[in-house]
Amino acid sequence: MRQCTKRSAFTLIELLVVIAIIALLMALLLPAIQKVRAAADKMRCASQMRQLIIAAHNYHNDFNSLPSIGQSDSNGGIGATPFRDFTDPTGVYTSAHSFFTYILPYVEQDNVYKQMDLSYAWNDNRRPQNQVAAQTKVAVFLCPANGLRVDDPAGLGACDYMPIVQTDIDPVTGIRNTASKLLGMMRSRANGKITLGQITVADGTSNTLALVEDYPRNYEGVSPFTTSTYQDKVQLAGFVSSTFSTPSGNQRFNCWASPDTANGISGPPNAGAGALKGVVNQNATPFGGVPGAVTAGGAPCPWVTNNCGPNDEPFGQHTGGINAVFGDGHVAFIPQTIDPRVMRKLVSWNEGTNVSEEEWQ
Repeated sequence: MRQCTKRSAFTLIELLVVIAIIALLMALLLPAIQKVRAAADKMRCASQMRQLIIAAHNYHNDFNSLPSIGQSDSNGGIGATPFRDFTDPTGVYTSAHSFFTYILPYVEQDNVYKQMDLSYAWNDNRRPQNQVAAQTKVAVFLCPANGLRVDDPAGLGACDYMPIVQTDIDPVTGIRNTASKLLGMMRSRANGKITLGQITVADGTSNTLALVEDYPRNYEGVSPFTTSTYQDKVQLAGFVSSTFSTPSGNQRFNCWASPDTANGISGPPNAGAGALKGVVNQNATPFGGVPGAVTAGGAPCPWVTNNCGPNDEPFGQHTGGINAVFGDGHVAFIPQTIDPRVMRKLVSWNEGTNVSEEEWQ
């Protein structure tokens, strides 16, 4: 007589239970994994920003001046001297390139730097090797937290950090007032030299911001983007090929080689007296900002408008704020709750109003 043996196997109900348990565990673990990944991205961005300011200090050791941060002036010329430094008091055209171009040798990108002829703008087709160099993807210029970066159609290397030119936030009202403008420590060359001594940076390098996160900034026409307010005189003069031109004829500031990667901090243009708004991650929701005509104290502030959202202002994708690096090399997390008037103190280098961390942490 043949004896029947039972084969052990899961029943359908048991399989469903196991699947449900696995799904539950994944639901519990995924947020934790995402938080760990976000924290790692935040730390990596901070480390990169520290490398950038160390590079600036090393440049200073070699040349006894900070590298030009390169924000171009709309009165710039063409040819061998295409742009004037933003704060050059003499009106002499002294620089045509970005902060990131000048520090290339100090972030292990000397080969890229040597490709460029600095007598001509990065996009001048009379020096095509400049465009080849500008297509290099430099890892230290890219924050891994930027999940909205779109590859540039011309293959240009992107940049997620913003050297600070100045601030025109009013010290009393907290809204933009161009008459109250003060320069930042990383302003463009003044008379060819900026030293880092405490006499020059009167408020102290440990109290003065140098660079902040500012991303995503994509190519003009690719969301999220805005159009630069500075004309590209090289393009208007016909020396820029269609591959590297912009639809507007203005600067192309989504790439590290552009001199317009540097900006001032003004705060959102839809802030008004009695309707103060934040200056960090401002108008972050809804994505793309609120459409419509911008009015002081009103709601609309679409990101395509200058100074709205992530374009030309402190902005990032870390929860609750951005990384920023100070002149002495230390990195701090600036919360999006910071008062605009306190941000002004952090940007200005000689206002004589030092700020303690208790004011913004």
